[in-house]
Amino acid sequence: MCYFGDSDMSPKPRAGSRSSPSSGQALSVRVLAKRFGNYSGADAAYGNPMMVPTVRTELRGVTRVELPVGLNVYFSDGPLKGHRIAAEWSLPLYQSLDGLQL
Repeated sequence: MCYFGDSDMSPKPRAGSRSSPSSGQALSVRVLAKRFGNYSGADAAYGNPMMVPTVRTELRGVTRVELPVGLNVYFSDGPLKGHRIAAEWSLPLYQSLDGLQL
């Protein structure tokens, strides 16, 4: 994580102006890897799985790698004092599907 805003070089709000979230900003970046394998077992009510590809157990796996990037802001003064706003956006980097993913 990278933290911003606590240095002596950061601008201070002037008297009478609205204050900014100067002491609680954080940027986060991480890598998220997931692997979901196929499951076993079948329901006889579906009959022939070759006719209904969505019930085939060997077509359910997925491998996915994502890059989530987040911003976290804590307001230490002003009208939002004591509140935190956080957002994260995930960018898919890689995805491999074993079959139909309906």
